Amino acid sequence: MPVTRAAWRRFGVWSYWLPVALAVVVDVLLFALGAAQTVLVLTLEGPMRRLLDGQRAWAATVLVNGTIMTVYLWHLTVLALLVGLAHLAGGIGLRWPPGGSQWWWARIPWFLALGAGLAVLLPLVSRFERSPALPVGFRPSTTRVLAGTIVGAWLLGAIGTRWSSA
Repeated sequence: MPVTRAAWRRFGVWSYWLPVALAVVVDVLLFALGAAQTVLVLTLEGPMRRLLDGQRAWAATVLVNGTIMTVYLWHLTVLALLVGLAHLAGGIGLRWPPGGSQWWWARIPWFLALGAGLAVLLPLVSRFERSPALPVGFRPSTTRVLAGTIVGAWLLGAIGTRWSSA
């Protein structure tokens, strides 16, 4: 642990055990955060169930859930394209230092542009991410599933072993 002690000494901390104490504090804080989130979810469960009993709210939930993975998978691609286009257009929206009031006000058009970009891209890519319906009475072969699992695990192990020994 000489590197750790040297790093802590640089910041004026002389105790050897302080990193362990800080780790415990962080663990306690993360536990408190998890507990608070659990209490919040349990508190909102009843009102949310009543809200989702309505047909419109439930339909909106099903609609959003049908596209949420597509949004998750493509939002950074759209954002990278927007940043690239802004850079090519002379740095529109990229000139302010992060954290300032101008930067925060510039987030509004960025979020709107991201939403517009996703609205254009989602219909184009979502059809490739939805699997077709399985035929009625379809049952996957247990032998094929097991063979595929074994081969896949072997390939992942071989790739991992090769990378770790390189």
